[in-house]
Amino acid sequence: MARTFLVWRFAPLAGALLAACHTASPAPNAFYAPPNALSPGDAVSIVGTKNDPSWLNANEYIYLWGVDRKPIAEAQGHWNTPTLLTPSVFHHLDLAYRWGMQFGSVGFDLVGRPGQRLAIECEVLETDKAAQMWLVDAATGEPMTEKYVMQIRPLGGVSAAKPIFAYYN
Repeated sequence: MARTFLVWRFAPLAGALLAACHTASPAPNAFYAPPNALSPGDAVSIVGTKNDPSWLNANEYIYLWGVDRKPIAEAQGHWNTPTLLTPSVFHHLDLAYRWGMQFGSVGFDLVGRPGQRLAIECEVLETDKAAQMWLVDAATGEPMTEKYVMQIRPLGGVSAAKPIFAYYN
Protein backbone atom coordinates (compact mmCIF):
# COMPACT_ATOMS: atom_id res chain seq x y z
CA MET A 1 0.00 0.00 0.00
CA ALA A 2 2.84 2.43 0.84
CA ARG A 3 4.50 1.84 -2.55
CA THR A 4 1.25 2.53 -4.43
CA PHE A 5 0.84 5.77 -2.49
CA LEU A 6 4.37 6.91 -3.39
CA VAL A 7 3.90 6.07 -7.09
CA TRP A 8 0.68 8.07 -7.32
CA ARG A 9 2.16 10.94 -5.28
CA PHE A 10 5.08 11.41 -7.69
CA ALA A 11 3.23 10.62 -10.95
CA PRO A 12 2.32 14.29 -11.63
CA LEU A 13 5.94 15.33 -11.07
CA ALA A 14 7.20 12.65 -13.48
CA GLY A 15 4.63 13.73 -16.08
CA ALA A 16 5.68 17.38 -15.74
CA LEU A 17 9.35 16.46 -16.15
CA LEU A 18 8.64 14.42 -19.27
CA ALA A 19 6.56 17.22 -20.75
CA ALA A 20 9.34 19.74 -20.05
CA CYS A 21 11.88 17.56 -21.86
CA HIS A 22 9.72 17.28 -25.00
CA THR A 23 10.80 19.71 -27.73
CA ALA A 24 8.11 20.73 -30.15
CA SER A 25 9.11 21.01 -33.77
CA PRO A 26 8.16 24.29 -35.46
CA ALA A 27 4.93 24.37 -37.42
CA PRO A 28 5.49 23.96 -41.17
CA ASN A 29 3.96 27.38 -41.88
CA ALA A 30 5.57 29.21 -38.96
CA PHE A 31 7.67 31.41 -41.27
CA TYR A 32 6.58 33.62 -44.15
CA ALA A 33 7.00 32.16 -47.62
CA PRO A 34 5.74 33.76 -50.84
CA PRO A 35 3.18 31.80 -52.86
CA ASN A 36 4.81 29.27 -55.19
CA ALA A 37 3.08 30.68 -58.27
CA LEU A 38 4.44 34.19 -57.63
CA SER A 39 7.10 35.19 -60.17
CA PRO A 40 9.71 37.83 -59.28
CA GLY A 41 8.66 39.98 -62.26
CA ASP A 42 5.05 40.19 -61.08
CA ALA A 43 5.70 40.43 -57.35
CA VAL A 44 6.33 43.34 -55.05
CA SER A 45 9.87 42.95 -53.72
CA ILE A 46 11.38 44.49 -50.61
CA VAL A 47 15.07 44.51 -49.75
CA GLY A 48 16.88 45.79 -46.66
CA THR A 49 20.12 47.70 -46.23
CA LYS A 50 23.31 47.38 -44.24
CA ASN A 51 25.39 50.34 -43.14
CA ASP A 52 29.02 49.89 -42.16
CA PRO A 53 29.80 53.22 -40.45
CA SER A 54 33.47 52.51 -39.68
CA TRP A 55 35.73 49.67 -38.71
CA LEU A 56 35.26 50.65 -35.03
CA ASN A 57 31.47 50.39 -35.02
CA ALA A 58 29.11 47.48 -35.52
CA ASN A 59 27.12 47.19 -38.74
CA GLU A 60 23.61 48.60 -38.86
CA TYR A 61 21.10 46.17 -40.35
CA ILE A 62 17.78 47.47 -41.65
CA TYR A 63 15.61 44.60 -42.82
CA LEU A 64 12.14 43.14 -43.29
CA TRP A 65 11.51 40.96 -40.25
CA GLY A 66 7.98 39.72 -40.83
CA VAL A 67 5.13 39.62 -43.34
CA ASP A 68 1.49 39.13 -42.41
CA ARG A 69 2.42 38.47 -38.77
CA LYS A 70 4.78 35.63 -39.71
CA PRO A 71 8.52 36.06 -39.15
CA ILE A 72 10.97 35.62 -42.00
CA ALA A 73 13.48 32.83 -41.36
CA GLU A 74 17.00 34.18 -40.79
CA ALA A 75 15.75 37.68 -41.64
CA GLN A 76 18.82 39.63 -40.51
CA GLY A 77 21.17 37.32 -42.38
CA HIS A 78 19.11 37.72 -45.55
CA TRP A 79 18.78 41.52 -45.38
CA ASN A 80 19.88 41.86 -49.03
CA THR A 81 17.67 39.07 -50.43
CA PRO A 82 14.45 40.49 -51.90
CA THR A 83 11.31 39.29 -50.15
CA LEU A 84 8.47 38.74 -52.61
CA LEU A 85 4.89 39.80 -51.84
CA THR A 86 1.65 39.25 -53.71
CA PRO A 87 0.74 42.55 -55.44
CA SER A 88 -2.58 44.37 -54.92
CA VAL A 89 -3.15 42.66 -51.55
CA PHE A 90 -2.91 44.15 -48.05
CA HIS A 91 0.21 42.93 -46.28
CA HIS A 92 1.30 43.71 -42.73
CA LEU A 93 5.04 44.39 -42.75
CA ASP A 94 7.39 44.40 -39.77
CA LEU A 95 10.65 46.27 -40.33
CA ALA A 96 13.59 45.87 -37.97
CA TYR A 97 16.69 47.85 -37.06
CA ARG A 98 19.72 46.24 -35.45
CA TRP A 99 22.97 47.92 -34.47
CA GLY A 100 25.13 45.81 -32.19
CA MET A 101 22.95 45.16 -29.15
CA GLN A 102 20.44 47.89 -30.05
CA PHE A 103 17.17 46.81 -31.63
CA GLY A 104 13.92 48.40 -32.80
CA SER A 105 10.97 47.45 -34.97
CA VAL A 106 7.91 49.01 -36.50
CA GLY A 107 4.92 47.52 -38.30
CA PHE A 108 2.49 48.89 -40.87
CA ASP A 109 0.24 47.82 -43.75
CA LEU A 110 1.11 48.08 -47.43
CA VAL A 111 -0.57 47.33 -50.76
CA GLY A 112 2.06 47.09 -53.49
CA ARG A 113 1.82 47.25 -57.25
CA PRO A 114 2.93 44.43 -59.58
CA GLY A 115 6.65 44.67 -60.34
CA GLN A 116 7.25 47.28 -57.64
CA ARG A 117 10.79 47.20 -56.19
CA LEU A 118 11.11 48.70 -52.70
CA ALA A 119 14.02 49.26 -50.33
CA ILE A 120 13.96 50.00 -46.62
CA GLU A 121 15.48 53.25 -45.37
CA CYS A 122 16.21 54.22 -41.78
CA GLU A 123 17.27 57.40 -40.01
CA VAL A 124 18.37 57.35 -36.37
CA LEU A 125 16.72 60.31 -34.66
CA GLU A 126 18.40 59.92 -31.29
CA THR A 127 21.25 57.45 -30.72
CA ASP A 128 20.12 54.42 -28.67
CA LYS A 129 16.59 55.86 -28.32
CA ALA A 130 14.60 56.42 -31.53
CA ALA A 131 14.72 56.01 -35.29
CA GLN A 132 12.33 56.21 -38.21
CA MET A 133 11.89 53.78 -41.08
CA TRP A 134 10.16 53.97 -44.43
CA LEU A 135 10.08 52.34 -47.86
CA VAL A 136 11.49 53.93 -51.00
CA ASP A 137 11.42 53.03 -54.68
CA ALA A 138 14.61 50.98 -55.13
CA ALA A 139 15.42 52.58 -58.51
CA THR A 140 14.69 56.26 -57.79
CA GLY A 141 14.94 56.54 -54.00
CA GLU A 142 11.56 58.29 -53.97
CA PRO A 143 9.68 57.71 -50.67
CA MET A 144 6.75 55.30 -51.10
CA THR A 145 5.44 55.32 -47.51
CA GLU A 146 5.35 57.74 -44.64
CA LYS A 147 8.13 57.65 -42.05
CA TYR A 148 7.31 55.47 -39.05
CA VAL A 149 9.01 56.26 -35.73
CA MET A 150 10.18 53.42 -33.50
CA GLN A 151 11.88 53.06 -30.16
CA ILE A 152 15.39 51.58 -30.07
CA ARG A 153 16.17 49.49 -27.01
CA PRO A 154 19.05 47.34 -25.82
CA LEU A 155 18.62 43.62 -26.26
CA GLY A 156 20.07 42.88 -22.84
CA GLY A 157 21.67 39.58 -23.83
CA VAL A 158 18.62 38.01 -25.51
CA SER A 159 18.44 37.29 -29.20
CA ALA A 160 16.91 39.81 -31.57
CA ALA A 161 14.15 37.33 -32.32
CA LYS A 162 12.82 37.10 -28.76
CA PRO A 163 11.05 40.48 -28.47
CA ILE A 164 9.31 40.10 -31.82
CA PHE A 165 8.46 36.41 -31.45
CA ALA A 166 6.40 37.39 -28.40
CA TYR A 167 4.48 39.69 -30.75
CA TYR A 168 3.66 36.89 -33.18
CA ASN A 169 2.53 34.34 -30.59
